[in-house]
Amino acid sequence: MSNSPELVVPGNAPVSAGRVSETALIASLWAGVAVSFVFLTARICIRLKVWHRLQPDDPFVILAWVLSVANAAIWTHVRKELYFDLALATGQVNAIPADFLERVERLIRGNLAAYILSYVSLWSIKISFIVFFRNFGDKLLNQRITWYAVLGFCVASFMVCIGTIDYRCLTSSGMKMISICMEPRTTTFEFVTLRLTTALDVLTDASIILLSTNVLWRIRLKTWTKLALFGIFSLTLFVIIIAIIRIALAPQHGKLDLSWLVCWSGVELSVALIVVSLASFRILYVSTQQSSRQALFQNYQAGEGSGGSRTKTTVITSEGEWTELGDVRDGGLGRW
Repeated sequence: MSNSPELVVPGNAPVSAGRVSETALIASLWAGVAVSFVFLTARICIRLKVWHRLQPDDPFVILAWVLSVANAAIWTHVRKELYFDLALATGQVNAIPADFLERVERLIRGNLAAYILSYVSLWSIKISFIVFFRNFGDKLLNQRITWYAVLGFCVASFMVCIGTIDYRCLTSSGMKMISICMEPRTTTFEFVTLRLTTALDVLTDASIILLSTNVLWRIRLKTWTKLALFGIFSLTLFVIIIAIIRIALAPQHGKLDLSWLVCWSGVELSVALIVVSLASFRILYVSTQQSSRQALFQNYQAGEGSGGSRTKTTVITSEGEWTELGDVRDGGLGRW
């Protein structure tokens, strides 16, 4: 008599056959980790060389990369279970092995951990962007309001993403695990939450683009420099596109392709790390330091001589911070 558990896998299993092979999946995850590490290293080296210290937004990016390594390691560890589950759900497994329940449980525990790690990693990158813009325009009321609004929205959206993980399925065990995870309402919940979290992902990225655009609109830099910086910040659009592709093409015949979701989640995370590293190369600002200072004081002296009104202007200091030139009667130079 067989020791295998008696289990009939339903024909309407909620997952489809994998479109991404096991080799391609693992290769894409670790390639993303490696490439993003190169950009992260360049980011850190440049900052240490120019400012001799890390900036407040750097720990968030470092944390995001470390968690991306953990995410890749988890899926590498449970890759056999993942593709066994895909084969089982699509009728490619003729006999259920004796360790079936243990293998499925390892998979869903890994899936739960990967969910949490990917959310924390991706939102750490978003927070690093927001922290990066913290001191830009801090004395302007509208900019402060925008900054806090974007921060609050990102924090709230992160809590929603973590709160909508299907803990009921992903923390169950034994035969109860099979029955719960195969329920139609579980599949429906998965589809709904994937769309919800993707929408929040896209909207938070869009809010960060809005924040960066608001900053660039207000600071005094040469037009070509503003365009170059806006182009770098707009690379966030690639992250948005990847997020949309990940969810739009994941369902196949009304079922989810887990290999596709895992692969594109890894790609999104890697691209986000690359983008945040590129966007943070504040050495681009330093190249305009001298010319901006000269223009600043020339304009200030011209305004003083004509007796006309002066508007506040922003330039870069040697320490990499922004300085606002205000009316001397209002306190002179104020640091952003």
